[in-house]
Amino acid sequence: MDNSLFPLTEEHIRFFDQHGYLIVRSFFSPEDATKLQQWAQEVHDLPRDGDVAWMPYEEVNAQGKSVLCRTENFANSHAGFNDILRGKRILDILQRLGGEEMLLFKEKINYKLAGSGGFAPHIDANAYTHVKNISHLTILAAVDGMTIENGGLEVVDGSHRMEVPLGTDRCIEASWVAAQKWTPCDLTSGDILVFGSYLAHRSGANTSSKDRRAIYATYNRASEGDLHDQYYEDRKKLWPPTHMRADDEVILAALLHDIGQIIPLDQSKEVKMKLDNSTQNVGRVGHETIGAEYLRALGFSDKVCRLVGSHVAAKRYLTAVDRSYHDSLSSASQKSLQFQGGPFRGDELQAFKEDPLRDQMVALRLWDDRAKVEGIEDATPRAMTYLDMMANHLSSGQ
Repeated sequence: MDNSLFPLTEEHIRFFDQHGYLIVRSFFSPEDATKLQQWAQEVHDLPRDGDVAWMPYEEVNAQGKSVLCRTENFANSHAGFNDILRGKRILDILQRLGGEEMLLFKEKINYKLAGSGGFAPHIDANAYTHVKNISHLTILAAVDGMTIENGGLEVVDGSHRMEVPLGTDRCIEASWVAAQKWTPCDLTSGDILVFGSYLAHRSGANTSSKDRRAIYATYNRASEGDLHDQYYEDRKKLWPPTHMRADDEVILAALLHDIGQIIPLDQSKEVKMKLDNSTQNVGRVGHETIGAEYLRALGFSDKVCRLVGSHVAAKRYLTAVDRSYHDSLSSASQKSLQFQGGPFRGDELQAFKEDPLRDQMVALRLWDDRAKVEGIEDATPRAMTYLDMMANHLSSGQ
């Protein structure tokens, strides 16, 4: 790989400052671009099981098959990519554009398969606040050619200097999106695109007949510290690779475990729920049972419904076997425990211990406890992320 310094000009730097992005044509030679393609395939083919350092993510395609869509955290495990992404050729151009030394923060390869969808308009500035509020630059290296047809990137010229309104889903508000001129950033293999934290960008679906790959490497200022390993330690806990996650039914139960708190009373009656002492709303009493029955009527599996209905049972079990768990509860939760039957004893305790779903019920309860942390929402995927999983679950008739 050519690791000589790229001849960045003052015109390049002025363009980047004014527009918020910079396309560098033929940053990688044809020979080096071929190596990128080879190495991207090597990362694609890495094992996707066990406690591996790299982080592969899968999605379900239109045919209902699980396919690899992204691999992250591979630089530490692949010498070629490590030399490039932490090499002087890239670091020098970033230092000149950013004004100070930069360090690799995160890296991923997106495998945008033919027919796969795109990414809604967004900025990256609010994506990593669970680690630290960082100022970062991203390099997009085209492994394969990128066009509008195959879901290439589009940007809003100069948007890094604008006030870009974000919705509750952390994407850009639709009215702003519609009012802007979006500039396609077509790239050929070996080109790179450099952009910063506040540039509005999006990508469409890959409507071509061919898959295409792109490397995204994000860098933070060296003055902020080397955050790479910390970022991936946190990400592995918050959004683990597909093969390390709970199964879909457990994930859906975690997503929907409190749905009984927000069901309108008329809908709860429609699914023939028996509500005691409730004339206006369901409140908090029995919300786990209400939620489970509501989901059952919609066609969710018995496992999902049992897990949703286990919230209080898991609490009663944990307080029975772990005094420190009882002490960790809020005063309100300790008080409500008395009305929920108190810690399990005798036959109830034994029955819960022998339940095949015991460990998953307990995990669900503990995940909910850990989610009550200020700022955790910044690192939590939005509900729409789970739409395909939910649709596949309901259509499978599990």
